[in-house]
Amino acid sequence: MQTALLLGGVVRNQISYSEANKRAYEDWTWSVGDSPMAFTSSGFHFSAIHLDIAFRNYLVTALNDSLVAINEGVEILLAQKTSAANYKAIPYTPLQNLTSLYKKVKDLWIKMSFANHDMDYTTVTSKLRQLHSLSRR
Repeated sequence: MQTALLLGGVVRNQISYSEANKRAYEDWTWSVGDSPMAFTSSGFHFSAIHLDIAFRNYLVTALNDSLVAINEGVEILLAQKTSAANYKAIPYTPLQNLTSLYKKVKDLWIKMSFANHDMDYTTVTSKLRQLHSLSRR
């Protein structure tokens, strides 16, 4: 149970969040069924909703991490001021590689989002490592 919470962001069935009160609370109405997340069960299989939550949390975390990395790169580029002195060095910089890399990351974002929409989590998880490595270059 703790592993599901730690790795997938899946909480027990009875835990809810009150938007009005801005806090979590327990509603035991939903703590039933054959699930390792329910106190009323000795179930060993996660339901489809729990798996969906875990996979979506993986995707959101991966997208967020890659966005942070890309934005850090953009901030570095924005800090570089062009002048007559460094203008001649532009052809020797890897700007074309950066543009190509950004396009690959953006294409992965789109593919992963569509796969998530179709609940094709095999495709989503297979692209997580690639997204991580591309966004860290």
